[in-house]
Amino acid sequence: MESLTDVGWHKVFIPIGPWRYNDQRERIIAEMLRSDCLSYIAGMEPLLLSEGYFPESVENMIREASAELRELRVHLHSRWSFAWAVKS
Repeated sequence: MESLTDVGWHKVFIPIGPWRYNDQRERIIAEMLRSDCLSYIAGMEPLLLSEGYFPESVENMIREASAELRELRVHLHSRWSFAWAVKS
């Protein structure tokens, strides 16, 4: 039977948007993450409408959530979890 060695786990918190960054690499990653989140928010409209939310409410939620990210009103993080192991 095969076993696993060098098993590990780590989590990283990445800012969503460049409101805080330690170096240029983190700034680029934070900006890319904000861009992805904005695209995700924009794509939520059909789901929210299919769940019975009123179109006016959906438009308002999308507009406000997008503004929060664009204007960095709220400082958010995304948690990334990594796991690894070597199969021996």
